[in-house]
Amino acid sequence: AYCYVASAPITTFHATRMYRSSWFNRTSRYVWLAVWVALTLWICFGSSPNFFLWIIAAPAIWTVFVQILCIMRLHADEPIKGERAPNGIYLWFCKLLTRKEAEQKLGTEPANFVTFYESLVDKRSGEHGVGMRESYTHLREHSNAIFIVLLEVSLAAMIVCLVGAFGGTPKHKLLIVVAVLFVWLIPAVFLWAQANRLERSLISYEQ
Repeated sequence: AYCYVASAPITTFHATRMYRSSWFNRTSRYVWLAVWVALTLWICFGSSPNFFLWIIAAPAIWTVFVQILCIMRLHADEPIKGERAPNGIYLWFCKLLTRKEAEQKLGTEPANFVTFYESLVDKRSGEHGVGMRESYTHLREHSNAIFIVLLEVSLAAMIVCLVGAFGGTPKHKLLIVVAVLFVWLIPAVFLWAQANRLERSLISYEQ
């Protein structure tokens, strides 16, 4: 069960891959480089176990933050119409925080969720892309497996660090663990609505 929970961000990252070309990859490189350098320095000169745990927890902390941005970027493509105030404010905040207008374009259309998957279906249906698709599939599967192992270790380190920093009674420590896992899983729950959006477009696409 823990392994399945730890792998949940893979779903979010995979579903929102049309928005990751610039800010996501750039941020990822900085995070992994910082973790790599910090861990190397700790191995050479460090002695504090707590500092080591925080280094290992860094990818999980980054994952929580980036998942939220990915979901907000998905919502930033939705039009703000005469909707009730809370939803309208939320969509406006999504557009502001993710800088939607500055994002890349997919051809001549906005790089939104449905457009990307429609284009992906067209590209994968042709015979020309079969060999590349097989290589991509194997690379993606093996990369995801390695990433999941890293997330399992990093999530455990983050939980230990937070429980150690803020935990008190056993009940309080349990609440911290539950809260962390809740925040960790919530972004993937938003993808249920995106699946419904894709399902609606599937009807018109088949016609």
